[in-house]
Amino acid sequence: MQLAEAISPRTRAIVLPHTLGNPFALDVATELAQEHDLYLVESNTCGKRFGWSQGDLPPGYDHKYIYSHVGFNLKPTDLQAAISLAQLQRVPGFVEAGRRNFAILHEGLSPFSDRLILPITDPRAEASWFGFPITVHETVSRQSLVRWLETGNIETRSVFGGNILRQPGYRDIEHRVFGSLEGSDRIARDTFFIGLHPGLTEEMLAHVVERFERFFADSRLNAAAAQH
Repeated sequence: MQLAEAISPRTRAIVLPHTLGNPFALDVATELAQEHDLYLVESNTCGKRFGWSQGDLPPGYDHKYIYSHVGFNLKPTDLQAAISLAQLQRVPGFVEAGRRNFAILHEGLSPFSDRLILPITDPRAEASWFGFPITVHETVSRQSLVRWLETGNIETRSVFGGNILRQPGYRDIEHRVFGSLEGSDRIARDTFFIGLHPGLTEEMLAHVVERFERFFADSRLNAAAAQH
């Protein structure tokens, strides 16, 4: 609904990320794009990769190699390509391990659902999670929790840029805002994720869960969180 309401007469395209390996509602975005004659920016979803005529290029030039802006291109080396080819054979195992680790953490952290908002997989998808996103409730300080996890050798990450318009480099750009962006602000303020590397063992994941348990059981840590 918010996506539909955000479309204006000047809208030309819909660009959405599949965050942390969990796909967005592609059917909804596709229907809206078709209804309003918009581009949906996905790999080759325009259906006419060789149907463009732009600039002084020959008609039908592959749109994957049409450069609309001057930029930088950092190509991988042959060594990186060789490693990637070998790793591709292990992708099914990586995906299975990521889903297993996701399930273990979800079960282990579910007792704290009154203080944490845990991720939900779209039932229509088989998500390939590479990170476990967590949003804290208003009674919990993300900063205090993240610091506690980091001191226990549990690395954390913010969910990318949050509300990117709050970033220093984007404050003065020309833009249009639809709605309050409270969801993006909430993510910037209260959300982080921890990794689901396929090499994580059950013992390591138990350590993660135990670290959360100690945080919520220690009144001093909760007191520090309440001050933020």
